[in-house]
Amino acid sequence: MKLKLNILLFTLSILSFAQETVEVEYDRYRLFDAEKVKNQKVTINDVDLNEQQLIKYFQDEMAKAKPYLLVTDKRASIYIEKPILNGASSMSIFDDTGNGVYYKDLVSNYYMHESVGFGYDQIIKDSIQKIDWQLTREKKTILGFEVRKATAVVNGDRNVIAWYATKIPFSSGPDIFVGLPGLILELEYYFNNEINLRVKYLAVNIKELKNNKQIKKPSKGEIVNLETYKSNMKKYWERMEEMNPEGVDTN
Repeated sequence: MKLKLNILLFTLSILSFAQETVEVEYDRYRLFDAEKVKNQKVTINDVDLNEQQLIKYFQDEMAKAKPYLLVTDKRASIYIEKPILNGASSMSIFDDTGNGVYYKDLVSNYYMHESVGFGYDQIIKDSIQKIDWQLTREKKTILGFEVRKATAVVNGDRNVIAWYATKIPFSSGPDIFVGLPGLILELEYYFNNEINLRVKYLAVNIKELKNNKQIKKPSKGEIVNLETYKSNMKKYWERMEEMNPEGVDTN
């Protein structure tokens, strides 16, 4: 009888995930080879760091997680930096993208990403990038869920490793990533550059929501496609350089 009850509860849990909206909190880490950046100059409290101090500084910085939230159902999702209510942003790891709410329509296959500032507010609206995922049989456990490994190559030469939970039947994930037969709970994206930069997302909490009211399309700004946005941003930075010939500080 106890075994039957456990099976029933497990089945009901799966069914509830199939019917509800979920919220996932991710910790995002930017990782790289600290040895490769030891020649950079970093000054803290008017003191220039020496080589060993610099390596430790970058190692400490890499250990700091940045929290993000994904709210998703089977039709759509939003992805934001967790302290968004305090004016934070959700800038994508990819170039030429926005810095606000990232909305993905999983049915009609388009995204909308806010770009706030830079002269005027815009909303990038374009097709979701198709990712050719390769599914493997490798498994592990994250937050009590069995997850499976998938790999892909994005933008020609950048490797992605994702771990998705088939028991949570939502095809979304952090940032631009979608298209797997289950919710992505861990993902690592390799930039293949001189410092071996990679970005890692790890789910640290997941909960069901009673409704999907949080999943709203961004509405602040002019709607443009990605190419128009790139052109607008190019013109913006050209104007900034004309105003400041010594260079523009983008930090």
